[in-house]
Amino acid sequence: MRANYLLKGNGEFYSHSRRLWEGLERELNYNVMMSQRGVLNLAHSDGQRDAYARRGNAMRMQGDDAELLDREAVRAG
Repeated sequence: MRANYLLKGNGEFYSHSRRLWEGLERELNYNVMMSQRGVLNLAHSDGQRDAYARRGNAMRMQGDDAELLDREAVRAG
């Protein structure tokens, strides 16, 4: 599941869908093989970094997880 957090309605749809998936195994008593994973986007310019920071801020304002890592944090991964 992915969403464009900068388009109206998409972030809310994503968050609601994720919450539905999180409870689906319990509701169905069946292993739906749900596995939440992250994504790492590497910025190659100051402009890209700013765009990623904006998207991350929109995600956090929505109540979802997002973290902007610096070079050292990515290396430490």
